[in-house]
Amino acid sequence: MFFQRILALLFAGTVATTVLAQRPDGPSPRPDVAATLNLDAPRAAKVEAIMAASREKMRAVREDTDKQLATVLTAEELAKLKASRPRPHGPPRD
Repeated sequence: MFFQRILALLFAGTVATTVLAQRPDGPSPRPDVAATLNLDAPRAAKVEAIMAASREKMRAVREDTDKQLATVLTAEELAKLKASRPRPHGPPRD
């Protein structure tokens, strides 16, 4: 549980930094955690793997949430809700 909290705080800080650093022409690239923390290559790879797994889990949670919402909301309401959400960082979703 402690590790999950630390990871959540690290991720929240990364997201906050990225959001604050956005430029008018689009979001700035994700901060390089390895460079920020001055990590060696093996530890940097492990941190990136952890962060990638976290992003994948969050994507799965968003998809599950959307499926559940689709059982309650109309198509128009769901579209309006999705349009009101902040855009995720990274490449556009399909």
